[in-house]
Order: sequence, then structure tokens, then C-alpha cells
Amino acid sequence: MVNATENFSKVDLNINKNYTQYYACINYGDLTHCDPSIGEMKSYEVVANWTELYKPSDTPMFVEGKYGKALSLLSKRLESVEINNTQSLNPKEFSISFWIKPQPMPEPYGIIISHSNFENTAGWSFKMSNKSSISFEVYDSEGNAIVTDDKSTMPTGKFTNIVGTFDGTKVRMYIDGHLASEEDFVGQYIADPASPLRIGGAAGSMGYLLWTGIIDDVTLYNKSILNNEIGLISSSNVSYPAFNNYQNGLVSHWSFDNNLMDSSSTMPSHNDGTLRTLVASMAFSPDGRLFFTEKNTGNIRIMLDDNKVLGKPFASLQDHHVSYEQGVLGLVLDPLYEKNHFVYIYYTAKGTDKVINKLVRFTDVNNSGIDKVILLDDIPALDGYHSGGALAFGPDGKLYIGVGDATQAIFAQSPSVSIGKVLRINNDGTIPSDNPYPNSPVYTLGHRNVFGIAFDNKSGFGIIAENGDVLYDEINIIKKGGNYGFPTLQPPNLPPEIADPNSSILPVKSYWRTPGPTQTIFYDGNIFPEIKDTFLMGAFDGSIYSLNFNKNDKKLIDEERIRPYIYPYSSVTSIAESPAGEIYFGSSSIYKITEIDFSNKEQVTFPVKFDFSNNYTQIDNVNAFQGTFNTMQVKFHASSQSIEQQKSDLFLSIEIPKQLINGIYNVTNSINTGNKNASDISAKGIDFVISDSPSSPNTIVKIKYLSSIDYDLSIVGEKNVSLSINKNKTSGIF
Repeated sequence: MVNATENFSKVDLNINKNYTQYYACINYGDLTHCDPSIGEMKSYEVVANWTELYKPSDTPMFVEGKYGKALSLLSKRLESVEINNTQSLNPKEFSISFWIKPQPMPEPYGIIISHSNFENTAGWSFKMSNKSSISFEVYDSEGNAIVTDDKSTMPTGKFTNIVGTFDGTKVRMYIDGHLASEEDFVGQYIADPASPLRIGGAAGSMGYLLWTGIIDDVTLYNKSILNNEIGLISSSNVSYPAFNNYQNGLVSHWSFDNNLMDSSSTMPSHNDGTLRTLVASMAFSPDGRLFFTEKNTGNIRIMLDDNKVLGKPFASLQDHHVSYEQGVLGLVLDPLYEKNHFVYIYYTAKGTDKVINKLVRFTDVNNSGIDKVILLDDIPALDGYHSGGALAFGPDGKLYIGVGDATQAIFAQSPSVSIGKVLRINNDGTIPSDNPYPNSPVYTLGHRNVFGIAFDNKSGFGIIAENGDVLYDEINIIKKGGNYGFPTLQPPNLPPEIADPNSSILPVKSYWRTPGPTQTIFYDGNIFPEIKDTFLMGAFDGSIYSLNFNKNDKKLIDEERIRPYIYPYSSVTSIAESPAGEIYFGSSSIYKITEIDFSNKEQVTFPVKFDFSNNYTQIDNVNAFQGTFNTMQVKFHASSQSIEQQKSDLFLSIEIPKQLINGIYNVTNSINTGNKNASDISAKGIDFVISDSPSSPNTIVKIKYLSSIDYDLSIVGEKNVSLSINKNKTSGIF
């Protein structure tokens, strides 16, 4: 024990445990960030192994091209053409030629074609800005991009030929047969990026930097082709000029004449393409069949218990609308499925003159959906975003539906409008008599966008997995008639835990860096006993989160972030538990988890505990930094309620995990504002005691202070981490 003063060590340091505040400090690798926390919670990362079972695909859109047909791609469909990586696609010297007709791009940049890894330390790519300027980039092993670019704008309404060549020392780009730019390449080139070749997006990520445009006649060579050959390509009136043969370096040729096949007849092994799409939701039937939705195709399909997908869809929705987050979204089976065979689908549809969301019900007869019934219609939507889509039955037998705010945030607080809500209905679409708003399906309000709802039918409570804005996704407990604060009571991009708990329901967990919650289930299987009886939440960050709650007080105890490490990177958009207790999940493929390594889990969230002897003491905000500092800076204040309290000594205990700051040996203080005693306190320093037992994972720092003074502490330790706690500048909003 280290003492600041001789007398202070004799003071009774028992802290009134009624006044406790927690912060959760999360290690993101590049930094550590702290936010207020509802209770003491730890989280860990574990690695999962998996097997890929099925790759869904969509039907490409072909339009009139330079020669015959061409491929049309729209970034808002979140699709790209994927060509599996083969040795033939990885020559050390290469050329690639294609024709493009630019289209209006909603994003600042898109990747036309790429064959590079996620870190950009191998391979190459072609990028285009929304102003139709183009660049050809080749990457060295250090992650440097050697860029040839053309600042001029590609002409609209006509096809332009682009050729990029690389001979190991020069990177060149040609436009319509003329050299537009060249750069020297210095460094090591790694030809095999261990990624597919992708048309319409980044090769190392399924949904990153997607491109909008029309592309035709893509040709890859295993050499740097010559100027006269480039001239032949740009001036030819037919596809596939005469010099294009295997002996002249041809690797592959994609003509896009109503297919994505490699049409180079001389190529020994073809490199055919597939238009990939997402699996948005999935659920098992009691007999072991997996029902799943293909977001863009409009199809609901069935995978049998032998992992074979039936060729004929269970159902096809002809009026579905696809744009960014919209398409065929939620799916759930009736809890009485074995009797009624009901399957429910939530999707975005084309209305008469607008985009809407719908909830429909099918009856399963011999793997076919019949007797389509519309349960909810004309749910407001705007093109692209925040349609929601979560579906789950509660232990009460009612169907809960998550509806996004349709990017019209203010209506999330209006009970008379269905957007920004969780709805609750009977399985025939009628409204339960015990809903909080008479004759209304609205059950909770104040939501931004909800992709995940799940219930623990044993204990009877459910959670909502909600997408925040740039910052702060949330996990909330479902409460009848609850207001979850968005957008006025819990403004976007601020810690929701600092909101007034009397005005809105605070989350049990928020995420500063947003994982992007997706489909959520309750896992009660036995194959993975370490996460039995926990909620499993898929996420756009490519992870599955296991959320373990205290069944009595409904507080989150701990969290396991299960990382499948799919490559090329892909989100986890759907998840389901089989009757045998297996965990399936979906993204651009369907996978089954085969193993989770709980023996090597790594802690990533650390609770910092503050105990006060005065309930008027306030810790306002916590920020954490990693670097060369070894100091934890604490800024707090205590308001006084009487003259007696101003004169009395107060005590603050801070319990800090040693994995954040170890070897704490000193506490210093500076004063920001306060009463006439502030200068005296600043001059004499601050009284503190450090309790650091070798057997304890935490260090306890106990501090004596006075009210009506803002303190600014520096807690000095040995570990290369700095935590700073500062007065919250936004506390007055609430």
C-alpha cells in the first residue's frame, strides 16, 4: 500500500457502495475507448472454425454493350461478380483490358475491377470516382499503391476502352489506345493476393467500394501487351481481336454475352464468374430443414438436413424491391409450425407509386409456399435504408417485427406512425388486445433501425439489437410500451448511458465502434456449452456476439465476440440454431460453425469501477489512449448540498484493471474551477492511497476530496496505456 500522507493511511476508507458508477474500456487494437456502462461487464474474443455449405447467386443484368451484350452493375444492390482465385489469374506481369460506359454513381468512389487483398499488399485494382475519372493501381508488399490516373472525365453515353499493363517495373494505363499515365514501380510485387478477382467491388471484401456502371469485354493477359496490340483492341469493330489466343498471353476473356462465363476457348481451365448475393435471414424447421431468404433474388429457399439446397425456391416474391439494405429481409417460422406450417417473410416491395415494406405469411406444403396472406401492408419506406426486418415470436405466442425509421428519424417518437418501432401482432395479422396503444400494432418506439429481435422463452424476456448512427449500436431489453429514446431523448453519436433513465430506456450495452447488429437468436443447444442459454447476434463486422445475461436482474454479465475470420471479408447477416444445436450463419454464403476455441480467449473489455461516499459526485466522461503515456487522467466534481457537506471530507475509490494500467505509483492533481479552497488544495496536492495486491487483477486508488471543486487527477502507472476522464461537454442536453 502506497500512502500520500501519513495521516491519510489511518482514515477509515470504507466507501458507501450505494453510489457506484462503471465505465467499460474496450481495447480496439489501435486504441482503447471508455464509455459509461450499466453495470460491470467484461467481453472476450474467441476464434471459430467453419465449413462453407452453399453459395447463393443472383441473375446478372445484361444490357446493350460495345459488342453484343454487356454487364450492368448497380452499387445499391450490394452485388459484385466474383471469380475464384486460380493460379492462372496471378501472373507476375499482366495486362487487363475492358470497355466501360460510366453511369451516375451515388458513392464518391467505386472499384471497377480488382484482384488485391484487403490490406492492399498484393495485386491490383481499377478505381473510378463519381466524376468518372479513373485510376489503375498496383500494390507493393509494403502496402504502397503505385497509381496511374487520368483526371479527365470519362465521356457519358459511349463506351471507352481502358487498358492497364504491368511489366514488373512500369505501371501504365491507356485510354482508347493512348497512353494516359505511367509510373515507375519500385518494390516487391506479390502476384497472388489470395483473393478472388472481383468485378464491381474490392476483391478482399464482399461489399466494399461497390461500383455502378456498364462493363463489357474484359480480357486478362499474362504479359504486358504492346502498343500495337492495345491499338488493335481499341480500334477493333469486333470483340476478341485475332491476336487474342493462348500463345499470345491470353488468360481469360469475359464477353458478358448473357452469361458470366470465361469465353476464351483456348484457355485450359475457365475462370467463370458468379454474381454474389446476401442471405438476409434464416430459420430451422423442427425436422431439420433450413429456410433462408436471398436478399436480392426475391427467393426463399430450403436447405435439407444433408446440406443440399432444393433447386426450386420455397417461394418467389415478384414485387420485391432491392436497394442497399432493402430486399427480402426477415424470416421466421411459427412456434406452432408442426401444426400450421406457417412461414413469415418481411420484405421491401414496389408499391403503386412508392416503396413500401410488407409482412406476408405462406403455408409450407411439401417444400412449397402456398396460400400467401398479407398480414401487414404499406409500412412506410424510402429507397435504400432503414427498413428494419427483424422477426421473432415471443413466449406469449405473438409476432414481433422490427421496423426501421425509413431515414425519417422524427417519426420514431410518434406512436401513430409505424416506422422506428417494434410492432406486435397475432399470427393472423390482428392486433393483440393487450398492446400498449389501443388498436395499434406499435409495441415500443424510439428506434433507428432494428435487424435483430430474440427471446429467451425460458425466462420470458427478449432483446432488441439496434443499429445506431456512426457511433453507438445498442442492445436493449424489450419492455411493453417502452421508449428507447431515438432521436431526441438519446441523440445519435452520444453515449446513450448518459441519457435520463426516467425519460427513456437505457441500453444494457452500447458499442462505440458499431458492429452493425443483424439477425439475433437465443441459443439453447448443447454442442457449444460455453455459450448455452445466451443470445447470439450476427453483425456486419463479420462477428457473432454471444450475450450472457443475469436471468434475475436482466443485466449483461459478459460477452464473447466469436470471430469466424471469413476471407474475403464478409458480414454475418443471418444466424440460426439447428434442432441438433448446431450454429449456422449466412452472409454471401451459408456456413456451419465446426469449432469455437474458448481455451484461448482474449479479454477486450475491462470494467473500471468508481465508488463514492457522496451521491453528488459525478464522473462525467472517460476517454482512453494508447501511446507513450503511462498516466490515467481523472476529472470529476462533487456538488455540495449544505455548508456542512462543503467542509466534510469525501472519498472516491477507483478500481482499475491492471491490464489497462499496471504498476500505479503516484497521483497528482490540478484544479480547473472551484471555490476559495481550490488554490490551497492545488498547492498541497491530493491525499490518496494505492492498494495493489499482487494476487489481485485490479489496482484500487482511494482519494480524499472536498465538494464544490472540479478535480483533474493524473494517476501514474508503468504500463504503456493512458486513460483520461474528462468532464462531459454534452451532459446538459439531457
